[in-house]
Amino acid sequence: MDSKAKSAVVLGEVNKNYVVTPDIDRLLQDLFINGGMTPGDKEWEEHKRRVQRARAEGGPGLMKMEID
Repeated sequence: MDSKAKSAVVLGEVNKNYVVTPDIDRLLQDLFINGGMTPGDKEWEEHKRRVQRARAEGGPGLMKMEID
């Protein structure tokens, strides 16, 4: 198994009935590096910061449309 090239060399007979599972240790290490946040959590936090910044800047936000 060559993890850098993300490939595997099969010696002998190939069994096509196999199951591929994620590398849980690597995923947990990535979470640890990112402070325990998943990419979705990061996007949500960034979205909340943008909304709060827009509100703090006094943007108009939602405005009622009046029909004359």
